[in-house]
Amino acid sequence: MARTLQQRMISYEESTDTRIISRIPVIIKIDGFSFARATRNIQKPFCHKTMAMLNGTMLSLVKQIDGAVFGLQYSDKIILVLRNDRSENEDPWFGNDVQSMCSASASKATYEFMNQLWEIDEPPTLEGSIAFRSKVFGIPSITEVINYIIYQQYCCMQYAI
Repeated sequence: MARTLQQRMISYEESTDTRIISRIPVIIKIDGFSFARATRNIQKPFCHKTMAMLNGTMLSLVKQIDGAVFGLQYSDKIILVLRNDRSENEDPWFGNDVQSMCSASASKATYEFMNQLWEIDEPPTLEGSIAFRSKVFGIPSITEVINYIIYQQYCCMQYAI
């Protein structure tokens, strides 16, 4: 039986749809895209204004993203933990659709960071455009979420050294 044009086009779109299974913790890992180049002229080794903007970005994301219960920020990275397993009525953010979660979280991070940059007095000098990218994945248990956060703290220490 021949499919309609609409059915064919929708099947192309859906061919790359990936969803994380429901009722497990989800991690969103956001990091600055080409931040080394963009921040080349800021105060070294540490720029308080840039870190405050990144912290503010992380806090805004935790408030805006459904199910976000924890945020960690270091360097140009933001780690978010999402839960949708605390009650039967809890729905995952974007239905746990990986592409939607990646694009929305990266867009929100870029928007929030730029808003803070425009609102700050004497902003740091950043070169080029600022953008964030995102990875989304499920973790099978809260114990493994804790282990992932410990691992990220270790990575933070390595960056600091």
